[in-house]
Amino acid sequence: SPTRRHPVEQICFAGGVAERNWALLQEVMVEPGTNLLLPHSSEIEAASAAGSGKKKQPKGSGGRGKRVPRVAVLPPAPSGSALIGAAVYALAGSGGSASGIWAQ
Repeated sequence: SPTRRHPVEQICFAGGVAERNWALLQEVMVEPGTNLLLPHSSEIEAASAAGSGKKKQPKGSGGRGKRVPRVAVLPPAPSGSALIGAAVYALAGSGGSASGIWAQ
């Protein structure tokens, strides 16, 4: 299974949905009083299961619970910026998955 070499540290929302509904999205997705994305419920369950000993602890973990990574939410992107991002991804995939510009 593929794994990320670099964890996600920040996220920025763009596009019409984010532009028109940012107040509601922020209320539902961002921890109150911070700019941190709320963890997904499955991440919370996995971290608490790791800390409570319900699952076998990996060697060298010292019995400590798994740390749920925190992602900072940046202010919404400027209007129209999502179109630029969509164009970049469209161009990146135009060569097919094996020969696209993101392929290694």
